[in-house]
Amino acid sequence: MLLALCDCNNFFVSCERVRDPSLEGRPVIVLSHNDGCVVARSNEAKALGIGMAVPFFTVRALCQKNSVVVLKGDHEYYRIVSRKVMRCLYHLVPEVEVSSIDEAYLHLTGIHKEDPVGFCRQVRNFIKKETGIPVSIGIGCTKTLAKAAGYIAKKEEAHEGVFWVSSEDVAKEVLKRIPIEEVWGIGRKTASKLRSIGLASGYDLFASEEKWILENFPSTVWSTWKELRGVVCHPFTAERQLRKSIQIAPSFRQPVRDFEEILTTLLEHVEEAALILRREKLLCKSLQVSLHTNPYRTDLPQYNNSANVKLKTPCDCTHDLAAAAKDALKKIYKWGYLYRKVGFTLKDLVPRDMVQVTLFEEEERRKKRMLMDAVDQVVNSLGKDALHLAAVKKPRENQPMEDLKKFFPGKAPWDEGYALGVIRPCNKIDLKDLSPLEALFRRCKHNGEPKAIREAAGMLAPKVKELNPHFLVYVPPFGGRGRKEPLELLAEEIAKRSGVRLLKNAFEKKRAVPEIKKIQKLDERWKALSFAYTLAEGVRLKDKKVVLLDDVIRSGASAYEASRVLKEEGQAAWVCVLVLAIMRSSQVLLEPCHGEPYS
Repeated sequence: MLLALCDCNNFFVSCERVRDPSLEGRPVIVLSHNDGCVVARSNEAKALGIGMAVPFFTVRALCQKNSVVVLKGDHEYYRIVSRKVMRCLYHLVPEVEVSSIDEAYLHLTGIHKEDPVGFCRQVRNFIKKETGIPVSIGIGCTKTLAKAAGYIAKKEEAHEGVFWVSSEDVAKEVLKRIPIEEVWGIGRKTASKLRSIGLASGYDLFASEEKWILENFPSTVWSTWKELRGVVCHPFTAERQLRKSIQIAPSFRQPVRDFEEILTTLLEHVEEAALILRREKLLCKSLQVSLHTNPYRTDLPQYNNSANVKLKTPCDCTHDLAAAAKDALKKIYKWGYLYRKVGFTLKDLVPRDMVQVTLFEEEERRKKRMLMDAVDQVVNSLGKDALHLAAVKKPRENQPMEDLKKFFPGKAPWDEGYALGVIRPCNKIDLKDLSPLEALFRRCKHNGEPKAIREAAGMLAPKVKELNPHFLVYVPPFGGRGRKEPLELLAEEIAKRSGVRLLKNAFEKKRAVPEIKKIQKLDERWKALSFAYTLAEGVRLKDKKVVLLDDVIRSGASAYEASRVLKEEGQAAWVCVLVLAIMRSSQVLLEPCHGEPYS
């Protein structure tokens, strides 16, 4: 048997570079859900010493110092690209075993086996041409040797992305160049133990005695030892293995204390997991809910717990799973802790057609099946945010929006503009006297409430998805405070919900600017902002579609100046201004007066 391991290089980063070629050659990292940990690094970022799976806050200063591009993971997009890569492999090879989102084993037979290196170069070139994703391919007679070959193909440029462990002598030579931690099947603790007794490379393990391996290590290490010697312990199978569990456990963006907020997030996890369950025609027999505080916040009290629920009958109905998950959360929730994560896991999964039920249960299941099929059709057609459980409390998606043309009837730098509505200056009005939009604006802008920011993002994100821009940017803090502004938090949340790339710090100050809202005279306000900003170095917007986000338009000077920079300096093909609110007392100037800079 001859296997080839096709491994996408720095997969998440490569996906982002396909979407934005300006990232090529720059240090880039991709973060997990809610900016928790580093899950992908470009080679340039690895060279800076940024580790894999490390919490982002531990490398934040290093990233800022070295101008590392930090991106929020867009896992739906990565799955789409992964499917494209796998389709390419199935097109070229009849037998493929997909092992993860970014790698697959190919069974090389017949004509492919005659010149495996030449064929694998063709595979590599075809994938690059069709998807833009670079891959490395390792060839060996076992999965472990193919992994070792892939490590060499990726690390040593002389092999041009393809390497073949063609004999035992080649295997011995190659394993001397592979650290023990990089050998497939050797975990961190086992690697530490092996190093402590002098085994530092793959060859050191290869050369060890079988009896000594069996006496001192678990059977998994023995299997790895045998595979390094060409004995197959992990057979190739082109048939897709059924999932044993489905786990969803992203961290909260901010620590959460309130039960209702945790429950809302948990139900979102339930919806996502149930959708996967039905898509793969599986049922679950049990589920687990877990709560975790932040172990890095040693100044705060710590609490971690989980609860398991065994279901009466295997199911895939979102409503049944949500009810069970809520009961489990009630069992483990404790007031007084700041929680970092709520996890949800579906366990003991079985194929749908292998579960027997009684006659009465069959009728009930048929009704639920029809309901869930209807839900899935809506979600597949309109997107996963189209339909939710009422308890998830998603904001209205089809929020009617005001067209900015009625407020700016003259010529403006932007091509389109929208706002959720018109409000009064509301910071001194009693909360009970505010309209819903005014109350939301105050909670977002003045109070910076995370819940309000998420609610506002839920209203604005569908419009961003509809506009389908290349980038989302936000109006810079003209004379604003140094801390992170609510507008930036809103932009981050919208980017997460819409899947549109957020460009932070897209603008740079050319000179000092006072707080605009303190300037009463309209012409002075425009004068203060005239050519006060420029596009940040490295931002590439030529011929791109850009959405510019602002929280409120008073005079329009800030949005006007930011749009001008995007169009004139960035040469953006199209700019849309998206605003949370228009201030009712606002005066707008149809043609800006660019005089001497404000001083």
